[in-house]
Amino acid sequence: MKDSVLSFLGLAAKAGRLIYGSEAGSNAARSRRAKLVIVACDAADNTKKLMQNKCASNNIPLCEYADIESLSKAVGKGAVSVVSVSDEGFAKAIFKKIDVSHK
Repeated sequence: MKDSVLSFLGLAAKAGRLIYGSEAGSNAARSRRAKLVIVACDAADNTKKLMQNKCASNNIPLCEYADIESLSKAVGKGAVSVVSVSDEGFAKAIFKKIDVSHK
């Protein structure tokens, strides 16, 4: 299942619908441009807490998924621990895949 989520993230990256990094992700959550935020499972605790707080206060879904290496490889960037999806359609599809894989 992880492969399909990472594949969707790769498609969203190619479509230019991703925002990379905790700082940009935090700003996107605050401005509500982010429709879904994904944090790598092995991201720093401070990063996880920052994104949890921003997403909770702005009512944006947050998921912990994959590790930094897998996430970075899927989106074609180096060492990315936070990826925010700015497209509603991609966000819904990815969230659905993550939800199904965790059951």
